[in-house]
Amino acid sequence: MEYIVISLAMPICDFFGAGTCGMYLAREFSKRRGVMVFDTMDEQEPKEDLDGPLLQFTGPNLEQQTKHKGKPNAAYVFSEWKPITEEQKANLKSFDVIIAGSEWNAQVVRDAGFSCAAVPQGVDREIFKPLPRQISKDRFIIYSGGKLEPRKSQDLVVKAVKVLQERHDDVFLLASWYNLWSQKDHYDEVRDLKMIGLPILGHPDLAWHMNQTDVGLFPNRCEGGTNLILMDYLACGKPVIANASTGQKDVLDDSYAMRIVGDDDALVEQMVEGVEALYRDREKMKNMGAEADAAMNLWSWARTADGIERAIQ
Repeated sequence: MEYIVISLAMPICDFFGAGTCGMYLAREFSKRRGVMVFDTMDEQEPKEDLDGPLLQFTGPNLEQQTKHKGKPNAAYVFSEWKPITEEQKANLKSFDVIIAGSEWNAQVVRDAGFSCAAVPQGVDREIFKPLPRQISKDRFIIYSGGKLEPRKSQDLVVKAVKVLQERHDDVFLLASWYNLWSQKDHYDEVRDLKMIGLPILGHPDLAWHMNQTDVGLFPNRCEGGTNLILMDYLACGKPVIANASTGQKDVLDDSYAMRIVGDDDALVEQMVEGVEALYRDREKMKNMGAEADAAMNLWSWARTADGIERAIQ
């Protein structure tokens, strides 16, 4: 592929999903023919429209986040709206190229009458990888991650874990739910759970904590992308029980994931059943973890950058 210089209008950091994506894309493109980055966390703006391609995240209503445009003007969309509203359709018309973070999200955009490529995000295998279990080896620890909101479905995780803890004294919950926007650290039911809530952590520390757990629960009601924290967890060699109804299904496979679908009650019931199965069969859980580790080698940030370049070219 002939590499092109792409400008990015994205946040650059490692403590929330959009910033992580911007950080790794900037790093990946800089290895090629260069990249111009306008870090939206610092409110930087180009002084004029660009002669080359500009890639930016859309806003909540699928609008431009910068005052200027590129040639072509490209959007990277992670949207949970279905169907897309008339206002969102009008906003998308300002883009020449539309790229979505999952096949599900791309199809939603296509159903609204636009051409859209599906380019999922990647995993940093230098950081997110299997590490030795160092603590709580006598406990069965469930992991849950993502900012605390109904879309991420922590309320369903709480219900499932409560049932499991009533059955097993050694079941604990490790949760990384803190984020920049919502610092509420529990639902009312959490006070009855045996759990540890993690603060905002850098990627190396987060990877270490993921490796101290046994299985991850991701019943997320809707994901526009494949869910970065789900992919990071799989890369640590851990199996997951995950909702396969939206963007997450792109990255799920029966060899390392128990796919769940349905309404809230069905998701809770399937999570309980899935954890019980792995609680009883630790060898199966170990084998699924090994499959997850191997599978995530295919989901590199270089692959993401290549997909974006193909869509723009």
